[in-house]
Formats: sequence, C-alpha cells, structure tokens
Amino acid sequence: MSQFNTTIVFGEQAAKRYADGETRDDVLNEWGSVQTFSFPTEAEHNAFLKGVEATSGWLDYTIKEEEPADA
Repeated sequence: MSQFNTTIVFGEQAAKRYADGETRDDVLNEWGSVQTFSFPTEAEHNAFLKGVEATSGWLDYTIKEEEPADA
C-alpha cells in the first residue's frame, strides 16, 4: 500500500527562503521548521492539506514536496 507524504516548510522567513530557491532543511530550519507528514490514504492526505490551507493568513507555510513514499 502506498503512503502519501508531504513536507511543509513552516514560518514566514523559511517559506520565503524556500521560494527563493533554498532547499536544504538545515538552512530552512534556522528560519522556521521543515516537517514531513505521512498518511496511509490519499483522502487523509487531502484532508490534512485542506486543514493546513485553512490556516493561511494565520500561519505562513509552503509545501516543499509531495509524493507517494514508494515513488
């Protein structure tokens, strides 16, 4: 069974640096927090992302990567 993973860059400065091309977690973690979340189903994955998107304006973030774990 596939796992669905999403890595999110939390924090305004970290998200800006990621948007500007920085991809190293150690650097991004100096400015925010890089966290990976795994879900057993696509429905759970999508529900989580919908919840994260609902925080827009309250919490800055950017999605770093999103792919099935067995890809």
